[in-house]
Amino acid sequence: MPGSIVNLDDDIIATFDHDNGQLLGRTSSGTLELNSDDNGLMYRVNLADTTISRDLMAWVERGDISGSSFEFSVNPDGDEWEFGEDDIELRTVVNSNLFQVGPVVLPAYKKNTAVAIRSLDAWLESHDGGAEKIAAHRRRLALLETE
Repeated sequence: MPGSIVNLDDDIIATFDHDNGQLLGRTSSGTLELNSDDNGLMYRVNLADTTISRDLMAWVERGDISGSSFEFSVNPDGDEWEFGEDDIELRTVVNSNLFQVGPVVLPAYKKNTAVAIRSLDAWLESHDGGAEKIAAHRRRLALLETE
C-alpha cells in the first residue's frame, strides 16, 4: 500500500501467521509501532519473553520465516483501477483501514483475493465491454489457480 492513506488510529495487533492466539504486540499497549510512507508500511514489535516469540526469532534467524502480511479493508472509493501492460488490470489501494500485521510462513498476495475481485468487477462494469473483460479476467484467475 505504498503512498496510500492508511488509518493507523485504531488498536492494531501484530500476530504470527494471522493467529490471534499468537499475539506478538499491539498499538494500544505500545508494543507495536507502525509507520506508513511512500515506500509502504513498516512495523516494529517489542516481543515479550514468550515461547512463540523465542521460536519466531529462531525461525527468522534461520531464514525459515522471511515473509510478512497484513489484514486491511479498503474504504469506499479507496481503490483505483487501470489497465496495465498486456491489458492486465492493476489495482492501487489509496485509502484503507489496517487491522493486523505480522510475520507469516506464506506471505499474502500470491493470488487475487475475493475483495479485489468484487472491486474489479465493479470497475470493469463501468467500462465499455465490461462483461467481456470480467469473463476474460475470471478465465485468467481459473488458469492461475490450476498452476
